[in-house]
Amino acid sequence: MSSKKDKGGKGKVEPVAEVAAVSGDANKVIELESQVKELKVALRKAEETLAARDHEMEMMRAETASSREKVADALRNSARRIAQVALLEATLEEQRRKEEMLEVELHKHSQMMDSVMNYRDKETSREYHEILRENAELSEKCARWKQRAEMLQQERWEFVRKWKKERVEAIESNMEAADLKLNQKLNKALDSDGEEREDSDEEVAEEHTEDAGADDDGW
Repeated sequence: MSSKKDKGGKGKVEPVAEVAAVSGDANKVIELESQVKELKVALRKAEETLAARDHEMEMMRAETASSREKVADALRNSARRIAQVALLEATLEEQRRKEEMLEVELHKHSQMMDSVMNYRDKETSREYHEILRENAELSEKCARWKQRAEMLQQERWEFVRKWKKERVEAIESNMEAADLKLNQKLNKALDSDGEEREDSDEEVAEEHTEDAGADDDGW
């Protein structure tokens, strides 16, 4: 009887180990879900950064267009002034020197504006290409983050499926073990009951035999 109780005790330890293994898988699933959430937050921040960079590019384009329009206006004004100087030169000889000085000044101003615009165009082009490069890098990072998030999500699904399957198998195994133990107990009880009945029948038969012998002696 004591050896059978020890076997029953060992049977109770096995489900505890299985539950511990299932709990470890559940913790791993929770960790993967946390990583997926962090990747989603990083992805959302990257998308917001891309939107801000696009807005900056639009502002710079508008500023460049405005600067070019101002230069065009300045050039048109310069041409108009040169024409006025030419007309004044024909009628006002004494104003020729002033007109020449004005023309030289306008020429210098035009050169300065051209230099400023060339520098501004170069800087704008450099900044524009820099933004394009950064946007390309961010797009590549976003693609990697999306791929990583999908991989983690797939791993999480796989772990959940595996965990559920192992849990169902453990439950079924425990149920089968419990059914087996119950059947063994029932069979044992039936066997012991049958033995008790056989002993009782033998005792009754012996009593009948003794009674019959006593009757024979009386005769």
